[in-house]
Amino acid sequence: MRRPLILLFPLALASPVALAAGPRTAPTAEQVRLEVRRAVEAHRAQQRDDILRQEAAAGRRLTAQERAELREQVRVQWLLPGAASETSTLPHGSPP
Repeated sequence: MRRPLILLFPLALASPVALAAGPRTAPTAEQVRLEVRRAVEAHRAQQRDDILRQEAAAGRRLTAQERAELREQVRVQWLLPGAASETSTLPHGSPP
């Protein structure tokens, strides 16, 4: 008889604490949407800060022509991995 009382005593002490905490509800779709929106905004802000920091370190921004040239280089390297070594041997400004 004594053993069941010993086992139930800690349970009896923990029950009021669990009830006082209240029921845990699942987040609503609106809460999830707002949380995701905040996370995306924070990530975009971090990316903007990183870009500004890199530009400040470089001392200037790239021109539209320089950005287009870099995009083209990335496309070539992405689509044709073997072509990356060929384009690196061309002089600057020469068509491939």
